[in-house]
Amino acid sequence: MAKKITVIGGSGFVGTNLCRQLSLKQQDFEIIDLKMSDQFPEKCKIADVRDVESLRAAITGDVVVNLAAVHRDDVRDKSEYQRTNVDGAENVAQVCSELAYRELIVCVWKLLGHQHSRLSH
Repeated sequence: MAKKITVIGGSGFVGTNLCRQLSLKQQDFEIIDLKMSDQFPEKCKIADVRDVESLRAAITGDVVVNLAAVHRDDVRDKSEYQRTNVDGAENVAQVCSELAYRELIVCVWKLLGHQHSRLSH
């Protein structure tokens, strides 16, 4: 049986390109983001990685890809990097741990020099 993929941050540049590839392969997916996806609005749910309850309500995939990140250089409130990139990633991991059958893929492009890691629970 095919797994459903949850793409957190799926409305951004990398997420949109990933979702386009998933769509071309007819892979079931959903997008969770702060803003509606221009390309896939029918697949999009609005939620915030900084809010664990919104993640609990939104994640329904079997595999979770976390692409959510603050990465622009013009962010005025520098603590937003911590709240989104670190605390938000912890919230995603927490929800995935609670939903023990899910797989979590974390991409930390800007934070650690284009590192990619895959965690299975």
